[in-house]
Amino acid sequence: LIVTDRCLDASIAYQGFARGLDPKLIENLSLLATQGRVPDLTILLDLDAEQVSTRTDISNDASGQREAQNRFDTEAEQFHRRVREGFLTLVRAHPERIKVIDASRTPEEIHREIVRLVEPLL
Repeated sequence: LIVTDRCLDASIAYQGFARGLDPKLIENLSLLATQGRVPDLTILLDLDAEQVSTRTDISNDASGQREAQNRFDTEAEQFHRRVREGFLTLVRAHPERIKVIDASRTPEEIHREIVRLVEPLL
């Protein structure tokens, strides 16, 4: 069992849909690099872009500006919208293995849903 926060689907969403590269090219390159391996399960924690900053550990500096926790934090909101739309496009193409969890729910509810999805694979 391998658990990771980046995989085929993330590469397609971030590099393909959000960065404007051909999603099919990103998919083919990723499949080549992984010798055709595809995740058994991808969990998308879905949250509107407007809600993200209230649910993350992003802090403000003394001037009230957001401090970037990683390079994606410095991206414009439109970039994050394209990432989300890319993931939702992938969900529609692969509903059997990509599952969406409403991340606006409580952490406890989200945890229970993740456990429900992962347990059958253990």
